[in-house]
Amino acid sequence: ADFDADGTCDAGDPAAPSVVATIGGPNEVHIGHSHSIHAAQGLAYNIYRDGELVGQSGYGLYTNPAFEAQGGDAGLAYGYVDPDGGWGLEYVTEYCYVVTSVNPAGRESNDGSTESCSTTLPPATVGLQVTADPSGAMGMANAVYVHMINLWWVSGFQFDIAFDTDEVAIAAMVAGAPGMDGQTYLNGTTMGFSFSGDLIDPTWLSGAENTYNPVLIAAYVFTPTTAEFSNNITVSLDENTWVFGGDEGQLIFASDMGFVHLDGSDVSDSFEYSVDCAGSQYSGAGASDLGQGSEGIDNPCNAGSGDCNGDWDYTDQCGICGGDGTICSATVTDIDGNVCSDDDDDLCDDCSDGS
Repeated sequence: ADFDADGTCDAGDPAAPSVVATIGGPNEVHIGHSHSIHAAQGLAYNIYRDGELVGQSGYGLYTNPAFEAQGGDAGLAYGYVDPDGGWGLEYVTEYCYVVTSVNPAGRESNDGSTESCSTTLPPATVGLQVTADPSGAMGMANAVYVHMINLWWVSGFQFDIAFDTDEVAIAAMVAGAPGMDGQTYLNGTTMGFSFSGDLIDPTWLSGAENTYNPVLIAAYVFTPTTAEFSNNITVSLDENTWVFGGDEGQLIFASDMGFVHLDGSDVSDSFEYSVDCAGSQYSGAGASDLGQGSEGIDNPCNAGSGDCNGDWDYTDQCGICGGDGTICSATVTDIDGNVCSDDDDDLCDDCSDGS
C-alpha cells in the first residue's frame, strides 16, 4: 500500500512499527505498538481502523494494565483508544487495525504494520452468579458463593445479598475476592476494594481457555433463625445495588452470566431447606416436601430410631418431640387425638392424611 498517497513507494519513507497489539474493551478497542526503527526521525503514528484513519497514538499512553506491563521503549511504547475518548464502537464486534509511521515532512510509511484485530466486549463486562450449597457438596455446609466472570479489570465492587425469607440469615462472610484486602460484609452489603490498589485481572488474561472460568469473590455461611419450618428458599443479589469499578475506577456494568444488563438481570439460586423441632437441618431435593410428612421415610417412632430429628416430618405435626426437644416420647398423640406408641407403623399415615 502507498499510505502517503504520493503514487510511489519511496525508499526514504519511514518504516511502520513492527509490533502492534489490540485488546477489545467495552465499546472501544485499545491499541498498543512499538517504535518504528526510524523513531529517531521524530515520527508520529497514524492508526487505521478497517482502512480508515481514526487518530494518532501517544508516547507512553498505556491504556490498560496489560499494555503497561509491556511498556517502555523496548515494548509497547505507544497507545491509543479507539474511538478517541472511548465508548463509541458496537458491542461484540471485531475491528482490525494497522499502524503507519509519519515523519516531520509528512511522509508516511509505504506499508502499514501487521494487522491486529480484536472484538469489543458485551454490554456488561462482569457476569455474576450466586450458588447456594446448604448440603456442603462444595466443601462447606450452609454456604452461599458469589462468583464472577470479569472480562475487564475490576478495582472494586459493592452489592447487596439477601434471602427471600427471614427463616435463615447470613451469619458471616468467610472468603473474599483475590487481592481485595479491604473486603467487608455488614447488614447484607458486601464491599470489596484493595488498600494497595490491586486489581482483579480479567479471566482471559491468564489464557483464552480461562475466559469463562468463574472467580470467587465472596463466600458466606448462613444459619436458621427459627425451628420447625420447611421452605423453598431463594438467595439473590440485588441488581439495583451492585456497583463495579474498572481499572481506572470507571463504572463498568455487571449482569447475570448472559452479560447483557440492559433488560435486567436475575442473579439468584433456590434450594429446599428444612429444620425440625430439635434444630436439625436438612436440605436437597425433596426436603421441602417432607414438611408435609412422607410415609416410608424414617421417623422417630418407627424402627426404634429413638431420636427426635423428625426425618419424616420436619414440622413435628404429631408432637413427638419431648420436652427437652431431643427425646421421642414413648407414647404420642397425633393431630386427631389418636394415641400411638413408638412401634405403631400407622403413625405416619395418621399424621400426614389427617385420619
